[in-house]
Amino acid sequence: MTDSRLLIYLLVNTLFITYIALSGGTLPLYFVNFGGTSDTVVANLFTWGYVGLGALLQVPVVRFIAKLSYLNSLMISMAIWGIGFLLVSILGDFSGMGSNTTQAYQLGIFAVFAIASIIYKPTSSAWISELAPANLRGAYTAIAYQCWAIGYVIGPIIGGWLIDQSHAVAKYTWIAVALSTISGLVVLQILNKRNAVLKENIVVDS
Repeated sequence: MTDSRLLIYLLVNTLFITYIALSGGTLPLYFVNFGGTSDTVVANLFTWGYVGLGALLQVPVVRFIAKLSYLNSLMISMAIWGIGFLLVSILGDFSGMGSNTTQAYQLGIFAVFAIASIIYKPTSSAWISELAPANLRGAYTAIAYQCWAIGYVIGPIIGGWLIDQSHAVAKYTWIAVALSTISGLVVLQILNKRNAVLKENIVVDS
């Protein structure tokens, strides 16, 4: 399999899965350890902010991104992940503003990640289907799904290490994760240009 677009996308897809692993696995524990919120409250915030709000917003968000190309939608998702991780990095600044303010802030973070995830999941699958030749669609999908295994190895490793660090180290780690989305945006832009050139060539040849 020599499709350069698929190989390029696998790099970005692994980033997306790593972010999902961090937001769903590490973030609740981080809020308990560094946000001063009880595990019961964090579980409720995760349920309402990430799962519940994600389900509620799924239809309107999908309708909105339906107007965009798959790669542009993925770039929006990548940018939202970056914003979310930056918000996590400044969580400590809200620690002295009362539990209600902190919990509202944490709920907002879960909501941001829910939107990023809503955009990513259907768009990624649709992009792989468009990218793959009809006779190789199953192979392309199988290869793309390997990113889930890789991302769920990288995410817990980073998250487990982060939880054991000081607040200052954890803060700058989240900033570093947020900045990693810039590389994802660059790669997606490169992929977008290659895809546009390929479509132009197809039109010319036809």
